[in-house]
Amino acid sequence: MLRIPLSVVKWRPLVLALTIPLALALTIPLALAIARTLALTDNEFADLIAAAQNLEASKPRLVTEDDIRRHLLPESFKVHQHIMKLWNRFSVQILRQTPIPESPFKDVPMTEQIKLFLQWILRVCRGRLEVKITDVTLNNQLSNLKRAVKLYPLHQYTKYQSSKFQKAVHLRILTATRTSFDES
Repeated sequence: MLRIPLSVVKWRPLVLALTIPLALALTIPLALAIARTLALTDNEFADLIAAAQNLEASKPRLVTEDDIRRHLLPESFKVHQHIMKLWNRFSVQILRQTPIPESPFKDVPMTEQIKLFLQWILRVCRGRLEVKITDVTLNNQLSNLKRAVKLYPLHQYTKYQSSKFQKAVHLRILTATRTSFDES
């Protein structure tokens, strides 16, 4: 059985008597402040509302194909179009995404998606001098894709991510050449 000291029992009515008015004293000014804030009209906040609308108007817009055409040299733009065509084919065929006309990237491509893209390029693309594309061509495709990601969703991959891509390129080329030697 719980025993409550007699000193606590004596003070309890006094504590309750002081707590309730104190709580009301704190609550009433807060309620009045909230009522005053709600009673303010839009005219008193006109400057803040205008500033918020200016922020909405100054949001960065999506980069269009024309913006990129103006930004890149004509030869670089052809390369850009080629890598975007490859990415769209890859995203439809492998990622099972519907192409987005405004931007080729739904989100910033993850590292694993880029690795899959490199594997897909090795299987799909043919070289000019050899049957398969070379490591130089695959590195160029990777650089073109990273530049496109930098242009569209305005994202730049970290050095760590880029090193993972380079390692994937090296490993994919090695395994592709081994299998092509094994087949012949």
